[in-house]
Amino acid sequence: MRIMNEIPAALKEYLRRCLLGRLRLKLLEKISCRKGYFPYNSEITRYLLELSRLNADIATMFVSILNMKYTEKLNLTDLKESSDTNSMLYELEEKPIGGPIFIELVLGSELALGAWVTCYPLLDSGFVYSITLLAEEYFPDSVIGYVEIRASKLNPNPVFSVLSTGKDNPKNYYKCYDLSNYTDCSIIVIALKILNYVSNIQNKKFINIAQLNNSKEHPKLGQFIPPVDPVYYEFVRKVLDGKMCCTQIEAPLEAIHPYDLDFCIKFPLDVVKECMNDIQSGVESHLLTYWRNNTFVMSDDYPVYLAYRALKYKEILIVVMGDFPDGNYKVIKRGGYELLPPARTSNKFNYNSLKQEIKEILLDERLDTMSESQGISKLYDIFLGLAALVQDPSTQEKQLHQFILSNPISLDSYGISIHSEIKLGEKYKVDLIIEYKINNKRILLVELEKANLQLFTKSGRLRAHVTHAIQQVEDWLRWWQENSNAESNKLLDTSIHPEGLVVIGRGKDLSEEDSRRLLHLNSNRRVKVITYDDLLDNLENLILNLEKDRAK
Repeated sequence: MRIMNEIPAALKEYLRRCLLGRLRLKLLEKISCRKGYFPYNSEITRYLLELSRLNADIATMFVSILNMKYTEKLNLTDLKESSDTNSMLYELEEKPIGGPIFIELVLGSELALGAWVTCYPLLDSGFVYSITLLAEEYFPDSVIGYVEIRASKLNPNPVFSVLSTGKDNPKNYYKCYDLSNYTDCSIIVIALKILNYVSNIQNKKFINIAQLNNSKEHPKLGQFIPPVDPVYYEFVRKVLDGKMCCTQIEAPLEAIHPYDLDFCIKFPLDVVKECMNDIQSGVESHLLTYWRNNTFVMSDDYPVYLAYRALKYKEILIVVMGDFPDGNYKVIKRGGYELLPPARTSNKFNYNSLKQEIKEILLDERLDTMSESQGISKLYDIFLGLAALVQDPSTQEKQLHQFILSNPISLDSYGISIHSEIKLGEKYKVDLIIEYKINNKRILLVELEKANLQLFTKSGRLRAHVTHAIQQVEDWLRWWQENSNAESNKLLDTSIHPEGLVVIGRGKDLSEEDSRRLLHLNSNRRVKVITYDDLLDNLENLILNLEKDRAK
């Protein structure tokens, strides 16, 4: 968001044309406490970080509302429920949506509801789709409905969960429904209609080849048209006609070559970033290729290819049309046209119809964002992700472990390398080991526990699971000292005496007295105990300091 004072009248008029724009204006007013003004970047940062501590999901939605440039507008009466809900959910498990979607549902000449749709992966398999219903009148202080719908063959229940507030229970709680009784809840019926619409968008796989060749705009990238590869389109025709088979395989990214490398070099990076966000959110993005001259040729999925390359993936899933040396690669499945990846659509706005004044404002905003650090944006994502995990009481240790392993800066910003599940002899296995090599060499052995565990009893004593975790780390330290030449330590500098750390529970749950107890505990032990809120504090300080440096 640009740093400026009063919102120009032309921009306010432009934003008020759709519900998403009006919600954005209300959110800006909430953050700045001034009507018709842009808040400063620092105000937005502090507001979102503080909100993340309370509710990371709402903070994530607000970030989307501030930044989304695309919305769907539909009449509520035009939405239809799927004739086969089970099949729709299976389809949404196989092909999850790519990033959050905002839909404006028109109820009449002046009434509209907003539906913010997103999904997140379950621990074992499948996805949970959340549909948040928003009304301009109550936003941003309240939502009018929240539904979670599970798309998972292995873990199908609860299929539907609705956030409710009962008369006898002033606190929010989830009321669960299944496929036999969900019609009793009107919000679930609306949510299913929305999901059916989203699913239909996802599965519009094919565009008529003749129409494609005559079109002035490419279906994926607007006016940015990739070069035509005659072999690719010939193969697609054969697959659609049932004359050629497809195979889904795992392949090294280096074995895939784009049809036109020059096109890759000039490709718009904002589109690549969209695809990177989709991939990092768990969305399966397969490349469609064919085998030619000892390589897999990619001709039409440039943003996906470039996103995988930017993320430095080694192995990816691709679909190969026709024959290839399948003995050299891991085959996932074989089939026909059903294996063709769905066409991707870019959420890029068409600016042709905008007034000159609006274009000038949007141009200034685009140029201003060039100075924004991608590192800061990544830190925001990490903060929101960690906050969401620690707020969810169902989060397991291995989810926290995987998140921190993928984002080691969430645990420590100074470590140069992180090792996972390192065995110490036959008896012990360390969750995480961090190495430091800045000034004084250090090694930190880390034990991760659940975020929903309490640290102290009512009488002020450490709970059993805390003392057990501390003792476990003490055992690691003792083993390390006694077995410094052991084979399992060869990857690490065993001449260094390591330190220990236990991450457990929430700092917000500690009383002032318990916080002092924890501080005293850490000053007298070689195994320190911190909470996940301490990790969030460190991330927040890092973000604010980087924002401050950028503003200089």
